[in-house]
Amino acid sequence: METPPLGKTNPGHDVDRLRERLLILVTGCPRSAANPPTCPLYHIRELEPSEVIDWIDQLDTNQKQFLAQYHDCCLAIHWQRDWMEQLARATRPDGTQA
Repeated sequence: METPPLGKTNPGHDVDRLRERLLILVTGCPRSAANPPTCPLYHIRELEPSEVIDWIDQLDTNQKQFLAQYHDCCLAIHWQRDWMEQLARATRPDGTQA
């Protein structure tokens, strides 16, 4: 297998990585051990492994990218909220840091 030149990507490789990422996301929420009902993968996580693979394989690249980006955004929002809550707990009523 030839290595693509610097700055060039192999579309097939990117699709494989996206599929692998979705397989990981389906195993569980990356933020917690829970399976939040608001997650677009909520019902998929309840399927048998062979059904999950079939489901992922029938998605087109845009759908796979959406699911990956959805989880990126979800994590960023929750990390920011968690950080703000920690900061609020560490701040005294007079505005100084504890």
